[in-house]
Amino acid sequence: MANTTSTTGAVTSVTGKKKFEPIYTEEKAMRLIRTYTAIVSMSLLIGWNQLMILHPLEESTKEMKHMDPSEISAIPLPLLQVSSFVMFPVVVLLGYWTVNDSSTLIWNMLNLVKMTGYVYALFALSGNYLVQNWEHSLVAALYVATLLASTAKEVGTSDIFKVLPFYDMDDVISTCRLNTTLLCTIPFQILSVLDHGMQIQRWPVPVLLGSTYGYAFGTLLGILTSYINRRRNENKFH
Repeated sequence: MANTTSTTGAVTSVTGKKKFEPIYTEEKAMRLIRTYTAIVSMSLLIGWNQLMILHPLEESTKEMKHMDPSEISAIPLPLLQVSSFVMFPVVVLLGYWTVNDSSTLIWNMLNLVKMTGYVYALFALSGNYLVQNWEHSLVAALYVATLLASTAKEVGTSDIFKVLPFYDMDDVISTCRLNTTLLCTIPFQILSVLDHGMQIQRWPVPVLLGSTYGYAFGTLLGILTSYINRRRNENKFH
């Protein structure tokens, strides 16, 4: 006599006793954890951006309303404010690397430094400040590099093009985060060359906003893409 399955997920054996099967497989549990972690990290980043960047800019708008638009755009954000904003995700990432696998911490830190250098050079290609306000540019480059490094695969190599998952379909969320962060950071820098006197034009706000929103959009896109791919694969086996 075969076992029968009830609607509650319990299996009734020939002895009449119910044997409960696990609701979540290990794979499904890990997938849910990754999705939940991605949503939490995205929400924290947006909230931190609102608290440390956008809200103070609203206050600055009132203080600078008497100034010429070109003067407002030429005044960079206070370096201490930018540094405080950037240090939070940097510390979180370093803590994660240390707890997850301390043996690769040195490799990861070297890659972070290299990514910062590449992003800093990218600012030059975009026509932004490398000599004037170079401290702001360097800190902003560290922020973008931190977001990119958070998507990196755990590979013991200093070749960042092997570490960053540009085309890794096994981790769709990280791949989407990486590419959308880069894609959104570059066009947002156009704000810095406009002359409208908006607070978000002050350097390096365009970079901080572009990378933050690109990271958030990549998170949502990655979650949606993962769901679509999973449903498509499930339909193939039914």
